[in-house]
Amino acid sequence: MQATADRNGVLIYLAVEDHQLAIAGDAGVHARVGDEYWQRIRDAMVERLRRGEPREAVVHAVGEVGQVLRRYFPRRPDDRNELSDRVSLT
Repeated sequence: MQATADRNGVLIYLAVEDHQLAIAGDAGVHARVGDEYWQRIRDAMVERLRRGEPREAVVHAVGEVGQVLRRYFPRRPDDRNELSDRVSLT
């Protein structure tokens, strides 16, 4: 997560069976949104999870984070994907 030039990586961790959830942004994105933003995203995920909607919880969180990244870190012509998009199921 800390391997990007702009320090704008975001980690969304969800372990449904273990009832664990974490969302965190690297220093560059966190400096722009702050703790309350991450708490709001987490709370929205928890609400959807309690309703039995894990897919919706993740889709909504990714969408919200995407909007923030688009706003503060717009795509540049020389952009490249600096982190893996691989979903870990372990």
